[in-house]
Amino acid sequence: MRRVNGDANVAAICEAKRQGVPRFCYVSAQLPPLPAVAEQALLAGYADGKRLAEAALFREYPQTGIALRPWVVYGDRKVSSLVTLPLGMVFGPLAALQKRVLSSGGRALAQTPLIGAAALPPNSVEAVAKAAVAAATDEGVAGGILDCWDINAQYGD
Repeated sequence: MRRVNGDANVAAICEAKRQGVPRFCYVSAQLPPLPAVAEQALLAGYADGKRLAEAALFREYPQTGIALRPWVVYGDRKVSSLVTLPLGMVFGPLAALQKRVLSSGGRALAQTPLIGAAALPPNSVEAVAKAAVAAATDEGVAGGILDCWDINAQYGD
């Protein structure tokens, strides 16, 4: 996971900069607050890779690098030619419920170790895609981080 999420993306970011690409959008991840031991046990290579890639992004593109940090990305997932998992049927209503119940308190609750993941809003694949296209092509999108709340607020339905 570290090679895929870290090393490969660091190489892509550095090569894009070397080729003169003016902006770079990296799809990172909103990681839940976990104790270090749990993070290393559950997400070690994944989390390390995402952090390495973000560090390279902001080193190479300090003004025009954008890191998207979605949480759970949902949409229809085609598993085979015969099977499609309609993840939106689960996470769409969950996102709507969280928006109603948690409103502005979700960000604070999301910082709570272990249970904070329950307060992170899922993101539709459409919202993440819209955010990525805007971040990569629209000079009006400021560099920095768009977290799971920002993605939903600016690009969600």
